[in-house]
Amino acid sequence: MILRGIRGHSTAIFGLAENTPILISSGEERKLIFFIARGAVHSVVGTPYLADNRATGEHSQDIGEALSYKEPYGRRFFIPICSAETREWNLSLPKGIEMCNAKQI
Repeated sequence: MILRGIRGHSTAIFGLAENTPILISSGEERKLIFFIARGAVHSVVGTPYLADNRATGEHSQDIGEALSYKEPYGRRFFIPICSAETREWNLSLPKGIEMCNAKQI
């Protein structure tokens, strides 16, 4: 399968990892679906992911583009994906995230 982005780029998809448990924040776990691709590729965040995880894409003059998550008890937190200063996509983990288990094949 070939996945095409809104800017015309494409990535070959070799499989899916379904119902993968991810710890989002303070003990809140979600089950996500990941596309399996070879090499370094950009993340794909679509409407099903956003809806399933009570997330929205938001723009802020201070932080730029960010994913905004609302936790069940009302707190909202942001993960920056495009810096307001550099206007470039964030390809590293946000500050405060200590670990991320990913495997590149």
